[in-house]
Amino acid sequence: MRHASAPARLLRQVLVVLSGMAVAGLVSVGPAAPPAAAQTAASVTVNATSGLGTIPADAIGLNTAVYDGYMNDTPIPGLLKAAGIDALRYPGGSYSDIYNWQNGTAAAGGYVAPNTAFSSFMTTAKAVGAQPIITVNYGTGTPSLAAAWVPARCPTVTASSTGRSATRSTATARTGPTGRRTRTATPRRRAAR
Repeated sequence: MRHASAPARLLRQVLVVLSGMAVAGLVSVGPAAPPAAAQTAASVTVNATSGLGTIPADAIGLNTAVYDGYMNDTPIPGLLKAAGIDALRYPGGSYSDIYNWQNGTAAAGGYVAPNTAFSSFMTTAKAVGAQPIITVNYGTGTPSLAAAWVPARCPTVTASSTGRSATRSTATARTGPTGRRTRTATPRRRAAR
């Protein structure tokens, strides 16, 4: 089965959304009369010398996706570095629930683009100087599959299928829009003595 290129998929998605909106009457096709609503004046003032707070130095991250065939292209590390990206999440958001990192496949016929394997991602993350954040497969995966990923990501760390690690780790848990809990763990490096 041949998959459409990313620009073709995006164009198809935009056309589907616009078609649905036209059917629902949210957008009109063809010439339309200007709205008869009264005009309302508004004023906005921006004080560029005032700030609300400081963004922590390690707070700028980006989600990657194994269906994005461009994520590891040659210009990407330079662009991410220039944008100040210092953390990259892999293999994606909800897509991580169907992705098997060991064999590079996605369950239920999910698409995995060429050049998006874990090793390619790590090469890009290292070139950017970004912290890799790995999201494990809680959907179709097993605890053993998740535990096997730890030594592959950080050879000095060991893990078991119970989720216990030989090093301390920081973890964030959140409940997504579907009510499912997502957990992302990032092993902390021990301080040199």
